[in-house]
This record gives sequence, C-alpha cells and structure tokens, in this order.
Amino acid sequence: MKPRLGNIFWGIILILIAGAILLERMGIYDFDALSATTWMWVFAGVGLVFLLMYVVAGYKHWGWLFPAFIMGALLLTIWMVEAGIRETLLGTPIFVAIALPFIVAFLIDIHKNWWALIPAFVCVVMAVVMGLAFRIPDEWIGALFLYAVALPFLLVYLVNRERRWALIPAFTLGVLGTLPLISM
Repeated sequence: MKPRLGNIFWGIILILIAGAILLERMGIYDFDALSATTWMWVFAGVGLVFLLMYVVAGYKHWGWLFPAFIMGALLLTIWMVEAGIRETLLGTPIFVAIALPFIVAFLIDIHKNWWALIPAFVCVVMAVVMGLAFRIPDEWIGALFLYAVALPFLLVYLVNRERRWALIPAFTLGVLGTLPLISM
C-alpha cells in the first residue's frame, strides 16, 4: 500500500472513530448496549485490517502485528468470559499477543533482533504465571518470574560472550529469584 493511500485510509478510520465517540457523548447512541458477540466481530474485523496492513507493508514491518494480535486476544478474552471462564487465565491471551510480534521480529533477523527475545520471553512467562496464579504458592510464582526474566539475559551472554553486561541482570535477577524460595 502506498504511504499516501495508507494515510488516507487511517485518516478516514480516525474520523469514523471520532464520529462514533461524538454520537455516544451526545447521547444519540449507547455503545455499552452492544452485545459481546458484536464486540467480538468488531475486534476480529479490526484485527484482520491490521493483519492485512502487515501483509501489504511487508514482513519486516512486524510492528503491525501488535494491534492485529492484541485485537485477536481481546476477541479470545471476550469469548472466554462468555464461556464462563472467570480465572486469571483471562489475562493470558494479552501477554501472548504482545509476545508474538517480538518472536516474529527475532525470527526475521536473528542476529540483529536478538533483543526481541527478552520482552517475548518475559511476556510468555507472564502468561504462564497468570495461568498458574491460583495453583501454586506465591513464593514459587515470584521465583519463577524472576528466574524467567534472568534467563534471556543469560542466553544473550551465552550466544555472544562479548556481551558481558548481560551477566549483571542475569545474576541479579537470579539471586533475587532465590529470596522468595528462602522465605518459604
């Protein structure tokens, strides 16, 4: 998509959103009255538009995947609520949706985008922690999170031994991860 055509498209979208907000503020239409199914369709449509923007822009423009995956995660979260899931699992899709574009960025250029492993891994661990929150002791959750954040830094060092700076957060977070376990 040419940049000018893309600007016109997003300008029209923003004008439509502003018009919808104006209608709600004036009391003409109440968007709270929309059903969950309607919102699922809205998020699916918007997510597909962002996914299409990613495809058109090219695979190296992985930033378009953030809104695409987040819209999909919102759709999944609404479906989970409608299905009666009321646990901490509801936050899991959002963290996975944030992690996926970082994983794509890493896979596009492994040597240049090594940094993308850190936020991707942290988001995946947060998704796992959200899923385990009421199933394991709190001390284990704290230790798991801190160890999990330390691990990508250790991997950064192991992949390239010249990046000794990565040992500082890896070691610090590893030691801090041990403190909750000692308190048990």
